[in-house]
Amino acid sequence: MLREVETLKACDHKNIIRLLSSFTAGRYPYPLLPPEPQGTEGQSSESQQDEYLYLLFPKADGNMKDYMNRNNSRMFRDRDEFRRYLYASMQQLASALAYIHREKEDGKHAFHHDLKPANILQSREGSKGSNRPTWLLCDFGYANLKSRDEDSGTLRVPATYRYRPPECYVQDSRKGHGRAYDVWSLGCVFLELATLAAYEHGPDKLENFRKMRLDNKSDLNNTSVPSEEDDSFFNNWQIVEQWINTLPKPKSDTLFAQVRKLILEMLERERAYRVFAWEIELDLYCALENLSEALIKAKLKECVRFSKPKEPLSGSERQHNPFVRARKNGRPEWWLKILEEAGWNDYSTKLSRLQNGEPPPSEQGPGSVNKYYSTLTQVFQDDDSRLHGRLQLYGEIVIAFSNHHRVGLHGFWGIG
Repeated sequence: MLREVETLKACDHKNIIRLLSSFTAGRYPYPLLPPEPQGTEGQSSESQQDEYLYLLFPKADGNMKDYMNRNNSRMFRDRDEFRRYLYASMQQLASALAYIHREKEDGKHAFHHDLKPANILQSREGSKGSNRPTWLLCDFGYANLKSRDEDSGTLRVPATYRYRPPECYVQDSRKGHGRAYDVWSLGCVFLELATLAAYEHGPDKLENFRKMRLDNKSDLNNTSVPSEEDDSFFNNWQIVEQWINTLPKPKSDTLFAQVRKLILEMLERERAYRVFAWEIELDLYCALENLSEALIKAKLKECVRFSKPKEPLSGSERQHNPFVRARKNGRPEWWLKILEEAGWNDYSTKLSRLQNGEPPPSEQGPGSVNKYYSTLTQVFQDDDSRLHGRLQLYGEIVIAFSNHHRVGLHGFWGIG
């Protein structure tokens, strides 16, 4: 619970539950223990052995699990307004998760590892009379803070089987479960919200979806749980994928297709290629509001400021790349430039620029180097068999020269 306190103190966000106070009780504080009664030397009473940590939070008005089980669309003027509220709810949750994941000023980042509707509280504080409550992430009992130098994962397998990602049950699961775990869990919640948006009687459809997973017997990878009790998303993937692809697009809804695509990216079964939380927040932020280019630029810069790659990209990484995703989604050149300046780039594009003598965006400007002269690019282009497969190595050296003014080379025979 001390980890939960530490994490909550580090998270000041409008969609994360506020920790008002914490205190311990249930044990006499040492050294002010009462004198032991005669004949009880060496024995301790229960009150002296047990100490409890109490956390005090604002009163909530319910949770998302209960909200999903009610037909709330009747509280809105029409279905369009209800769907827009559900999309705004997704944006709130994505914003909170991106804040948890981002690197703090002290260099630490966090994860939640038990995201589910029951751990998303409903608050009407500041919205009296409104049918649009605010959502708050709570229950950080499995959360933790990690420094930038530490791996973001943990070997503990968190609770709530239904929302666990597939990496919990593969051979390399001992590598630890990091922030990608949360993205999967939130993707499951988004799919449930999208079901409410797609169907008139959403709560009934959610129950049908759950029964389909329970009845599934065909593609179970984890057999530690009896199939009649397994309503997980990861272990019933064929059912889940079919459900996503057959969700009916509501008429006049321009956002539904984008949300469906985003859910598929969040439920990427290979965690290394799963979309980042800040990208989810940014996509929904841009989709929900009619924003100027200046506001979008400011939001993008804020997101990437706390979400840079640990090391300069070389092209050999086995990981999701926001630059490649942005380009694939048709983002404008200024968007790609901001990502490049933050360290995200497409390796092949960057190498092509260097070969043409163009400096990287981060070094353009008054007084900066305006052309690179290097035989390394020529070596890279040379497909001579004498290189013995070293093309990738030379390419990484070129990228290193583009990112730093000084690069140390040692142990490479013939590099000259």
